[in-house]
Amino acid sequence: MNRLRNAAGLLLFGLMPLIAVQACGPDFFPDVFVRKLSPGDPKEFAQGKLGLLLPTYTRVDLAVAFRYLNGGALNAEEQSGYLPVRSDYEATEAKEPRPFPTRAPSPEPKDLWKVERSRYPNPFFPEKWERRMTGKNPDGSDYDFDYPNCLDDAFKTATQTLQARATTWGPRSPELANWLTGQDAVFSNCSGSGTMPTPAAAPALLRADRAYQIAAAHFYATDFPAARAAFEAIHQDATSPWQPIAGYLTARCLVRQAFLSAPLANYGDFASFNAPLMNQAADLLHTLLKEPNSPEIATALRNELDMVRFRTEPAHRLSEVAAALSDATHDPDYAQHLQDLDLVLNMRTQETPIREDTYISPPDSSKSDKIDRQALAKTEAEYRAAKFNAGYQKTVDLRANA
Repeated sequence: MNRLRNAAGLLLFGLMPLIAVQACGPDFFPDVFVRKLSPGDPKEFAQGKLGLLLPTYTRVDLAVAFRYLNGGALNAEEQSGYLPVRSDYEATEAKEPRPFPTRAPSPEPKDLWKVERSRYPNPFFPEKWERRMTGKNPDGSDYDFDYPNCLDDAFKTATQTLQARATTWGPRSPELANWLTGQDAVFSNCSGSGTMPTPAAAPALLRADRAYQIAAAHFYATDFPAARAAFEAIHQDATSPWQPIAGYLTARCLVRQAFLSAPLANYGDFASFNAPLMNQAADLLHTLLKEPNSPEIATALRNELDMVRFRTEPAHRLSEVAAALSDATHDPDYAQHLQDLDLVLNMRTQETPIREDTYISPPDSSKSDKIDRQALAKTEAEYRAAKFNAGYQKTVDLRANA
C-alpha cells in the first residue's frame, strides 16, 4: 500500500510541469532590482541610507546625497522638505513601479473659493483663470501665450476674507453683498477684460477692502502702473488692514511687468525680462526688508527677492543656493533652495544632454535602403559625443558657481 502511495505521489509530481496555472489579476509590475530613476525608498534615502547612487537620479536626489557625502546630514524639517520637491518628478518614473502609494490630491484654493462663494447669491466664476497675451519675438513677429494670472494666494485670501467679513457684517448684510460684487469684479479680470470695482462709501472696513480690490483688479488687468500706485497708497495708510502686505504687492507689480514686457523667453538665458524693471523691483524689496514686518511678510519679501536675484545676479545667487544645499549647516529654506537649483538647471540645460548616456535622436537613416550598421553605430556615437560636449561647455558657468 505504501508503495502505491509513493508511486502515485511521484506520478503527480512528474505531471506538475504539464499543468497550466493562471493567477487572478491585477497585473503586476515587473521585478525591479535597481531603480535607475530614483531611490527605492525616498524616506530612507532622506535619512542618509543612500544605497547605490546612479547618475540617472533626479537632481534633487543627487543634491541630498551630496549633503551626506559632504559630511552633513538632513534634519527632520529638511527631510520633509525634500520629499514634496522630489514628488514633482514622479511623472518621470512611469516605467518603474512607484515606491509609495498615491495620495489623494488636496482641493485647490480656487475650488475652495467656488464652494465658499456659492453660499451667497449671484456667484460669478470666469471660465478660466489664465490670461492670454500677445508678445513680440526678438525678430519683431508676434506670438500668443497663456500664463496663470490669478494664483492660489488670491483665492486663499478671498476665501478667508469672505469668511471674516460674513462674521463681522453678517451673511445677509448689504455690506457683504457690496464686498462680493467687488470681489467678483476683481476675478472677472483673471482671463480677460473684466470690470473694475467701484469705490465704496462706508463703512471704513469696506472702503479699505475696496481700495485693495481695485488695486488687485488693475493688477490682473495688467495695468501695472495703476496697480502699483494703488498698492503704494495702501502701504502708506496705517489704518488699512492691507497695509502690511501692500508693499510686497507693489514689488510684485514691478516683477510681473518685468516679465510680461519682455520679448519671448529665451530658455538658454533663464527666461527673458525687462532688466530696468527687475532691478527696480530688487531695490524696492531691499528697502521693504528694512521696514518693520511680520515674520510672514518678511519671508514673502525674502523669497521674492531671491527669485528676482536669480535674474539680476544669477551667478551670485546660484553660488549661495549651492552652498546652502551642500553645507553641513542646516538650511531652514532647504525645500525652496532645492526647487530653485533645479529650476535654474532645467532652464539652462533645456534639451541639452548632460550625460553621455542621455538619449538623443540620431541622424535619420530610415531613407536609405542599404544601411551600414557599423557605420551607423559610429555616426550615432559621434553624434551623441558631440552633443554631450556642446552641452558640457554650455554649462561651464553653472559648474563654476555651483
